[in-house]
Amino acid sequence: MIPKRALSILNIIGARIVQTKTEWIRICKVKELIEVEIYKQRQKQAKEGGLDMQVDFESHKRGADFGDPRKLDSLEDDYLGLKTCWTLLQQMWQTSVETVFDTPFSAYVFKAINEKLESGRKSMDSFDNRSR
Repeated sequence: MIPKRALSILNIIGARIVQTKTEWIRICKVKELIEVEIYKQRQKQAKEGGLDMQVDFESHKRGADFGDPRKLDSLEDDYLGLKTCWTLLQQMWQTSVETVFDTPFSAYVFKAINEKLESGRKSMDSFDNRSR
């Protein structure tokens, strides 16, 4: 139950991360297009004023801050790692913990329950380093 809920919350967060990342990339592109227009206007004004302004756009945009379109990549990577971890936990939870919850109290045998939980713990040892 707990890993399922965590995964549903992570799915909501993941959708928002994707949406935010898409909007951020769009904003970065718009900022760059605006800077291109400003550069063209300055070039036009310089020619009309008789000034010889031979600055290429690459050197012009070095001073501009368009924003890094890859800025949210690390956030997306962290999200994917977290989701992988919770998916593995859900698998372990279903095979070990939920079977304990499904056992009627009158049928509880401490040794059997302990073995199920221990097998779940051992299955967690097989997780990759990032998920541990």
